[in-house]
Amino acid sequence: MNRLITREHEIIRQTRIRLGLSQQQVATLISIQIRQYQRLEYGESDVQKLGMRAGLSLCIVLELDPYDLIFGAHPEMVEDLKRRRPAKGNLKKRHKS
Repeated sequence: MNRLITREHEIIRQTRIRLGLSQQQVATLISIQIRQYQRLEYGESDVQKLGMRAGLSLCIVLELDPYDLIFGAHPEMVEDLKRRRPAKGNLKKRHKS
């Protein structure tokens, strides 16, 4: 399997180690299988593919800010979302068919 070690994967791994937690402990705490967690940490799976509950649980267990974990390595995504969102008061107009 191809590994894509990104900033997110490295943050997760280093933080887990700094907190003195095993991969099994983290996986159990966020209610996923150990192998799923390992794929995440080893870069074989993308952080954004975790469900919202597991992703937020991971952030709580590892004391990470979800915003930083998801968008920290991709500031261009934040700017793109801000640019594309409708102006205040235009939500209904923009979403009408």
